[in-house]
Amino acid sequence: MKHNSLPLWLVFLPRVILCIAAIFPVALHAEKTLQLKGVFSLPSTLTDMPEFAILYEGAQTINKDDGFFTFTLDKPVYNLSLLICEDLSFTYQKKDIHKKPTIDHLLINKEKHYRYFTLRKDDDGKAFWHNATLSSKYIPDNCLVVLMDPYLVKEIQPFSFTTDKTVIEGPKIMLESTKEQLKKSSLLSLAKSLDLSTYFTLNSVKEEWKKPGLKVSLPH
Repeated sequence: MKHNSLPLWLVFLPRVILCIAAIFPVALHAEKTLQLKGVFSLPSTLTDMPEFAILYEGAQTINKDDGFFTFTLDKPVYNLSLLICEDLSFTYQKKDIHKKPTIDHLLINKEKHYRYFTLRKDDDGKAFWHNATLSSKYIPDNCLVVLMDPYLVKEIQPFSFTTDKTVIEGPKIMLESTKEQLKKSSLLSLAKSLDLSTYFTLNSVKEEWKKPGLKVSLPH
């Protein structure tokens, strides 16, 4: 009885694929997405994490109940900085009545209190957040903007929690205040995020965004 035999190239094809996978593993896997992560930390006396609006490079999100926030990136981050303020203003590109308004520059009122930090490394290569001053009213590129009362921030610490090379570790924002003050600042922050939604896209990490209601009442 005559048996049908497979062509030799079919017999050796699986071995060839395995060899290629061993030599060029990246070519056979989808490129991982970069993420920029940060976290808020409450005083030990408080348990309920308030929500704050955070902006980065044309996107906005809010932190989750555990304080974490994430931005999905399409490019590496260089010269990361952090700005904490309650309000922003804009300059616009030349308007086209047929297109959505486009922001040209983000600006801050330097007459109002703000806090600005740049991420640096010491002589031993250890990261730290340097307390700095903006050189102009224009907010630089690669700047995380947290919309909240800067007086409620105790300090900014380096944030290290993973060895995953696709995760860029942002700031750990140490809060200090009463529950009432944090709640008031949170409500103002979320209200401001509604105003910005015309110009800023929602972060692609959808589970981290819960759009606040239109009705905002402040505690007395």
